[in-house]
Amino acid sequence: MNKLKDLILKKKNYGSTFMILTLVSLLAHANSAFAKDLAVKTPATLPGKEMKMKKSGVPTYNQISRGTKNKDIPKLNIGEEATLEFKALTPEAKEAAKALKLNPLQNQVSPKIVDIKSYVSRQFSILNPAKEIIKINPLFKAPEVKDLKPVADPVITETEVTEQKVATLSTSEEKLLQSIILLDFQKSYYLALGLLAEVLGESKELKTQASFHFARAALNLGLAKEHEFYMLRILKEASKDWQKLAAQNLAMNAGEGQFELVPTLDAKIDELNIELKDADQYQINRARYYMGKNDLSNALAASEEVKELSPLISSAEFVKSVILYRSGKLDDAEPLMSKVVQRLEKNNADSELKSVAALTLARLQFQKAKYKEAFQSYLLVNKTNPLWMQAMVEQAWAQILTEDYEGAAGNMYTLHTDFFKNAFAPESYVARAVGYLNLCQFGDGAKVVYSLNHRYMPMKDMLEQFKEKNKTDADYYELVRAFFKNPQMKIINGLHRNFIYEIARNPEFLDQQKKINSAEDQMTKYNNVSLELLQLERQILQKQTDAEAKILALQKLQEKPAEKGVKVDPATYQPEIDKLKALVVNSKMQYQVAKRARSSVKDVRTAGLQRLESDKALYKNQAAHVLKTRFEEMLASLTKALDQAEVLRYELYSGAGEHLRFQLGGGEINDKDREALKVQDHKAQKWDFKGEVWEDELGHYRSSLKNVCPKDDKVSQN
Repeated sequence: MNKLKDLILKKKNYGSTFMILTLVSLLAHANSAFAKDLAVKTPATLPGKEMKMKKSGVPTYNQISRGTKNKDIPKLNIGEEATLEFKALTPEAKEAAKALKLNPLQNQVSPKIVDIKSYVSRQFSILNPAKEIIKINPLFKAPEVKDLKPVADPVITETEVTEQKVATLSTSEEKLLQSIILLDFQKSYYLALGLLAEVLGESKELKTQASFHFARAALNLGLAKEHEFYMLRILKEASKDWQKLAAQNLAMNAGEGQFELVPTLDAKIDELNIELKDADQYQINRARYYMGKNDLSNALAASEEVKELSPLISSAEFVKSVILYRSGKLDDAEPLMSKVVQRLEKNNADSELKSVAALTLARLQFQKAKYKEAFQSYLLVNKTNPLWMQAMVEQAWAQILTEDYEGAAGNMYTLHTDFFKNAFAPESYVARAVGYLNLCQFGDGAKVVYSLNHRYMPMKDMLEQFKEKNKTDADYYELVRAFFKNPQMKIINGLHRNFIYEIARNPEFLDQQKKINSAEDQMTKYNNVSLELLQLERQILQKQTDAEAKILALQKLQEKPAEKGVKVDPATYQPEIDKLKALVVNSKMQYQVAKRARSSVKDVRTAGLQRLESDKALYKNQAAHVLKTRFEEMLASLTKALDQAEVLRYELYSGAGEHLRFQLGGGEINDKDREALKVQDHKAQKWDFKGEVWEDELGHYRSSLKNVCPKDDKVSQN
């Protein structure tokens, strides 16, 4: 305090000095009067022992190394200051406060006002005047701005509030809403199917909505025919809005080969002016349906609806190529089919579509006399495909037409080994005999004709006898069934096993059989609905039991006495207990739903099984008709091959006599080299003995017999 007085006196500003001294004396007086009224509330704490101080007095700690977790960083304990509190004033302090008197403040004279403009003009008068950067045209006038029209105040009317009765959901509506939640959000298709079946049976008003969602649930469970049935029913009975939804759903979920849907669905799509997007499989079905009806313009338009980036573009372009061919546009059909084959060869070398497309491409090339290209395309047909044998025979004809007789004879020879002893290929004998005939190997050709007659003439008699005894389509279906039931029997109902196997490999029959198998699978799934719901009930009960057991365990922990003086707060377990209680309530509700669903699904399941049984019978009749037609085609093919064998026999004997006379007369044989149709030289096998047949080399074999015909022989033109 004395130092402060000395410092002030040195300034010799007695007016200010007096006021400051007065304040200092007051502070000193207040401190002496009130210091004893302050008490320590909380004492100060010293820094921790681990505390380190810099020379500057700043606390610090060691640097933390990289990788140290947050929980491992030490806390800096720098201690705490003491806190004070004020006690009630003592009588002495109150008296001192009353005795305190302050002198009145004296007003000070304000400083003079400085004229800034005159000051600045004096300071900067030596500088050059500023240059004009922008010149203003004195004749320029600003454009006149018209006054805006006044805006009228908005007219505010008082809102009239009318009370309306809030409609509550009926029991059926609650079930419908619950089923939609199960279907779309929880993906519980069995529960949704059962609930929707219950709504179908009890509410006429909700029949359309329930049918629509029932069909969706059925589709998710693999019941495609049920989905189709209920959607078609909506198309016939419901309002236009629901018809539109059903038509779009049917088109978007169309399955391969569902041609029967096309006429009904197309009529509704035209009537309701529906624009379809991304319904590629349905467009392909439409194209194939209209092509079967010989409506090529509609078929072509449908195939072009599938875009380039679609996963089904290959199927669509395959159909389009066939349509172009049937329209007489062979030059357009061939490159498009070639594009399909190349894409499929790149993406999936074993696909069924690739084999069919390769065979079709080869036939298109064959028709355009592009025999070398056709030969290569025939080789792309997969050996596991039912069409492979036919492709091999047609490939031999392509070789014959390019005068590659050794290749044709060699490849047909492979079909006559034990490797293909159960195959039905009479035409292959004809092709092989023609190859030998053009090589002037008349003896080998005669052997082939003999083998053809020896193997297939008795079979022809058996086929004709079977045809005479069996008039109905069902007889042919039962023949194939007996074939599969008795795999060890070589003769079944009077026919050789290899012939039955060949008609059973027919693609059209296999398509119908797939439909039969699909109907049987759906019947099995429908029968398993109740079993699945029963298992679901058990799972729900088990879930409920487990949750209740966990609740009891947590409640015991809440009531557990303190251990070593530490008691856990019961609120710690309460969130988990509440969650488990909600799970128990939910499980009870799900159990009731599952129990009701299992009961209500019985009626719709019975009706659905009857429809599937009817569809299965229809597919069976169609499959039987395909088998009978195929039987008759194969019998006709066999008859034709045997007739050709008689012509070949005459040609071979006649040619052999002429050739013998030619050789006795000293004639020279034909030494002309002919280009061979083959893929790779190292796979072109010579047949100079009866050995093994390698599957990966089929189609690449060549006969070791040489051409011994006279020069300029014209036999090949016959």
